Amino acid sequence: MKLKLILIFTTCFLTFSFAQSTQSFSIYEYGDKLSTCEINFKNLFQNWNPKNIVNSKDIKLISYQFIEIIKDSIQIKKYTELLTKPDILLKSGKTSENSGSEMITKRECYVYLETFDEMNARLKGEKKPEIPKEAFLSELKEIARGLKNIIHIGDYIYVIKIQKEGKIFDNYVICDSKTFKVKFDNLFWGIQLWK
Repeated sequence: MKLKLILIFTTCFLTFSFAQSTQSFSIYEYGDKLSTCEINFKNLFQNWNPKNIVNSKDIKLISYQFIEIIKDSIQIKKYTELLTKPDILLKSGKTSENSGSEMITKRECYVYLETFDEMNARLKGEKKPEIPKEAFLSELKEIARGLKNIIHIGDYIYVIKIQKEGKIFDNYVICDSKTFKVKFDNLFWGIQLWK
C-alpha cells in the first residue's frame, strides 16, 4: 500500500498546496478564465514562479504548442504510450509549513521533475526506501489503462517544452475540447494553488 502511494505521488496524482486560503485552483486554471485550451498554458507560465513553487527556477518552461486533435483510437493509443513510457519525467514534491498558534502562517511548495532512476537516487540520498522497477512498470500499466478512459476523440493535444539541467523535455498535455480543462499530463496536472 505504501509503495502504491509513492508511485501515485510520483505520477501526478498528488495535489500540492501552499499559501493561506480556503479555495484552491489548478495551476492551469488560476488566472484568466478558461475559454480556450490555450489559456491553461498562459496561466501555467504565469503561475510557475518562486512565489508559488519555491524551486521553480530549477525547471524552465520554454514554450507550449498545439499538436493536433485526437481523431481516432490509433491516436489515443499513441498518446497513452507517450504518457506512460518508462523514461518519462515524473512529478514529485513536498510542502513545508510554518504554523502559528492556530493557523498556518506560511506554506512552501517544492516540485521535482525527475526520471525513475533520478527519483530513486534522490530517495536513496534522503535515506528513504527506493521503489522497485517492477512496481513502477506495473503502476505505469495501470495509468495507461486509466488513460484509455480519459482521452477521447476530439480532445486537443499540446506539448510543453521544458528545460531541466540543460536538457530539453517534451511534456504532452490532454485538453478537453468542451470544457477547455486539462485532463492529464505527467508534470503539472494536479498541482493546486491556494488563493
